[in-house]
Amino acid sequence: MVINGKHGVNKHFNIPIAYFENGVLPNTTTMDFCGINALNSLPREATFYQNLPQTEAKITHKIVGRKYKNKKQLKTKFKLPKKYLLVPFQKDRDSQILDNSAWIKSMRQLFAVLVAALEASGRDDLHIVFREHPSAKTKYSDLYQQAAKHPRLCFDQQSDLTEIIANAEAVVTINSTVGLESLLLNTKVIILGDAFYNVSPLVLSASSTSDLTNKINALSHFSIDQNLLQQFIGYLEREYVIPGDWKKLDEQHFDSIRQRFFNYLTQLHSGYKATA
Repeated sequence: MVINGKHGVNKHFNIPIAYFENGVLPNTTTMDFCGINALNSLPREATFYQNLPQTEAKITHKIVGRKYKNKKQLKTKFKLPKKYLLVPFQKDRDSQILDNSAWIKSMRQLFAVLVAALEASGRDDLHIVFREHPSAKTKYSDLYQQAAKHPRLCFDQQSDLTEIIANAEAVVTINSTVGLESLLLNTKVIILGDAFYNVSPLVLSASSTSDLTNKINALSHFSIDQNLLQQFIGYLEREYVIPGDWKKLDEQHFDSIRQRFFNYLTQLHSGYKATA
């Protein structure tokens, strides 16, 4: 068993690995035998989800943003621009950036790419709202200074996460969980890295600054495939996640994990017998 860690010894001795991580949906736990984040077992093909039995479940997940540590809260509420892209920062040294981001390797580079794409887009009405990662220790005083000098850039750690996502024209992310949370709130997403929710036509994706410029200009003509979204989230709920937060364990949580182990090992054993 691996909890978001290394697995070289397990593979060497052909020992199955179970990966555990914070759930991809609110109040859930991820348990995957392939990996986590972009390395998980979720199919990326839209047809997989479209061919599943239709679900009538409503998407009602509540998005709760983590609190910022050592951040001075302003007494007056931050006023969001009328039209903006929300860009959540991630941790530069996180595996999501080191392993799952081919062309953007730091938040400073992300900042520069977004500014360049915005200015090349010709969208004079559009702003960019950057949001730091709640637990990142990197200081971005230089980027704050640059944003303060630009009429259409700002940082916002104060606004409620649900509000700032829901009111955005789109969320531009490398591969943050905020991207999936944006889909839960029916907000358009542009992905710049490798993400498990990069399933077209749920989202747009860009692999260069010029590509990002084109995707920004395409936003007004893009709409989320609502049926695909329903099928995708339904599959996550019914088949993929373990219900409940691993920090608040109960018997149902343990039962779900035991059943997941049993199903996997049964399938694995059947595979061994078939090839024997």
